[in-house]
Formats: sequence, C-alpha cells, structure tokens
Amino acid sequence: MKIRKLAFIGLAAAAVVSLAACSSGPAAGGTTEAADDGPITIRIQSQASIAAEPMYMCVEDGTFEAEGLQVEVTELPDLPAATAALQAGKLELAFVPTISALTMARQNVPITMIAAADGINPAAADASLGEQRNYTSVGVYVSKGSGIESIEDMGGDTSIAVPELKGQPDGTITSVLHEAGVDTENIEWLKLGFQPALDALKSDQLDAAFLVSPFSLEADAAGRAAVAAK
Repeated sequence: MKIRKLAFIGLAAAAVVSLAACSSGPAAGGTTEAADDGPITIRIQSQASIAAEPMYMCVEDGTFEAEGLQVEVTELPDLPAATAALQAGKLELAFVPTISALTMARQNVPITMIAAADGINPAAADASLGEQRNYTSVGVYVSKGSGIESIEDMGGDTSIAVPELKGQPDGTITSVLHEAGVDTENIEWLKLGFQPALDALKSDQLDAAFLVSPFSLEADAAGRAAVAAK
C-alpha cells in the first residue's frame, strides 16, 4: 500500500487550542499573582504532539523565566484527563480540542480560549489538494492487516482509534468519509491515546487510527499507510 498523507487541513488548522482556567480566585496550588520576590507559577498540561514543542523550547531557553513566569509542565495520559484537570483547577493552561472547548463553554465551565496551538503553513493556502498533503503530519493510518487502501474502503465495521470520542478527530473523519460516499453507521470508534493506537496498528489489533506527529512519522517509518479520499 502506498503511503500518502491525509489532508485534514481544517482539522490541522483548528484541532488543538490552548485554554486557561478562569475563576474568581487562584486555583488550588496555583499562583495568579506574582509574589514580591518571585515569579508567577503557571501549571501547564503537555500533550503528546509536536504542537507542544514550542512550550518546551520556551522552558529550556528561558523565555518564560524572562517574562517572570515559572512554568510547571504536567504530562497527562489523554485529552479527557487534561479537560478534567482544567475543570478541577489543577491546571492553569491546557491543550484542548475545539469541540471539547465548545462543549465546556456550553456547560458554563469557566474557561477562556487564549490562543491556537497549531496551524498550517501559509504556503498551503495556494497549493492543490495533493500538494497540501505535504504540509501536515496529521493523518488516518491503517494497519497492514486491514486491507484498507483508501478512504472508500473504510466503511462497514472498520475500527478506528481516536484520542477522544465525539470530538474533533472523529467528527472530521466522519465528514471526510461522508464526502467520499462511505457509510459510517457501523464504524467502531475506539478511544485510545496516540501511543497505544500506534502500537495497536503495528500489531494489527485495529484497522485504523488518527495520529499526529511524532506518532504519524513513526507510523510512516513502520510502513503503515495514511489513507486519503481520492
């Protein structure tokens, strides 16, 4: 099967946003005001994605420190855990997908969207669909035993792993499948983190998985194909 990158351009542009928990007072364990002799402490959730690299770079090169910020990075297993920690006041900042953020806002969870944490190279705007696939490392990868060679093969009881259910990834994948004329009624959606999903692909325990870099790059290296609508 030929390896191709999937052009989920809309997803890649808006898949992950940064949010700050807001409240009338400081969250437990956090600091919302700088002490007279110390920096402001901010607890940030990291995500297993290349989108978190700028944050780590700022920690390592002293950018945060120069701005009077002491950043504490917390690694959580998946997106629901990050959302729960944000709502519980255990974090000041978290990477949260758009649909989850909108759901939280509709439930009157006191959050504020402060910045996009991901995006697309501006050069992709004028590129053809085929060329746009070279500007994203987001894709739906399939196992060797699935027999899937294109989006059109993903109907029936195909099992697809996504990092959260009823969120941005499965919503976008469903939209792409519908555009390709694929019946999605019997698709089995599985909530798996990126690493477990990649491991399951390698061992043929599921048919397909939504992956982001660096997991998509590892899938490429392992010979797992990324499928796209023709």
